[in-house]
Amino acid sequence: MSTLRFAAALVSTLGLLACGPGSPATSPSAPSGSPSSASAPSAAAPDAPREPPGAKLAELDLGSTHVVVEDCPLEPALSADGRDPIHSIALAGERLFVADGTKELRAYAVKPGCKLVLDDSFADHGELHMEREIALVTADAQGNVMASNGVFDSYLLRGGKSAVCGRNYVALHPSGAWGLTSFANSTVNKLTLTGDKCALEPWALRDLGDDAKRVGPFTNVSAIGFARDLTLVGGVLASGAHVVVGYDAAGNEKLRFGNEAQGASPDVIGWVHAVAGCAPGFCVADANYRAISVWSKEGKFVGRVLLEEILEGSLPWNQTATEQNGKLLVGISQRPKAGPVVARVVRLVFSERS
Repeated sequence: MSTLRFAAALVSTLGLLACGPGSPATSPSAPSGSPSSASAPSAAAPDAPREPPGAKLAELDLGSTHVVVEDCPLEPALSADGRDPIHSIALAGERLFVADGTKELRAYAVKPGCKLVLDDSFADHGELHMEREIALVTADAQGNVMASNGVFDSYLLRGGKSAVCGRNYVALHPSGAWGLTSFANSTVNKLTLTGDKCALEPWALRDLGDDAKRVGPFTNVSAIGFARDLTLVGGVLASGAHVVVGYDAAGNEKLRFGNEAQGASPDVIGWVHAVAGCAPGFCVADANYRAISVWSKEGKFVGRVLLEEILEGSLPWNQTATEQNGKLLVGISQRPKAGPVVARVVRLVFSERS
């Protein structure tokens, strides 16, 4: 693994991402029928201060689950001509990292009221210039970040250094000790991090593009996430259905959700663009339906938040999401009929109705 050292000022900046065996974890805990009840996360201590809510965009009920959709404005605003300004987001401590498919990786400080302010203390006034275009960004519970090109290299940002660490898309496990690589119908490999070394070995899903050799149910993997001691893999089955399968640490299937009938039912997933934990259980970003589908921790369908009904006047392409202590931050590229595509982040806050 080759290590790329940045200028001293940048190394000092990235040092804020440093972690080791004794470093404190500052990011959230690890982590789309009939409505089903879901357990809310543990309540905060009585004397714990409550975070101010963001500006309310909408609220709705999914069975017994109440959802408030809040606006999380980006400061300064982010837009792009002819392309999506948000490809991927990841929460690392008190920073939200945003990849836009270019070589610029941005870090926003998460402020009270769900305001996202470009963090001048990170890299060059909040922007880090990478060696390749970045399409996916993930983070562990210590604030380390993995930035992936997809076809080519992935980069681990840790301890003030950026190092090439694997290829394709890499989903970093919350422990920071390992992750999984994926790219369409390629073999899913386990990436193990030991010190400054990255090693690959086959995992539970292999030879997805070969009907004779395939191991596992998927012909294509579109997203990987982690929540509730499960590895969540979203993708396409041989039947053409889009589902999420939850695996244990050994790669054994423990649950599966997503209607495999491929009809018009609300519990059908159009595409698993991202999957993450959320207070009811699991949340799937499904940009094909411009929706977030919500599932209980047992994999039962809770309901669907239709973003196109909330964010009127443009097509909201919501291909990325990340958990924030049971809440869900959703990255959206709002595609208007004319003009630039605008970056938008909203937050879904869940509670159980009495």
